Amino acid sequence: MDNATILQKILDFRPDILLVSLWCPKQEKWINMHYRRIGVPLSISVGAPIEFLAGKFV
Repeated sequence: MDNATILQKILDFRPDILLVSLWCPKQEKWINMHYRRIGVPLSISVGAPIEFLAGKFV
């Protein structure tokens, strides 16, 4: 995972809400490490549901 590229894409897009799906506890750690830099008003760790909805896991 290339954090620099991901962070730049988030900064370019400037979302109001960021959903992070990296599984527990990695997603919480990622948000905690980067929330000040990205400046997104609301970051939510969503875990596996996104992957279940996408059909990656059944």
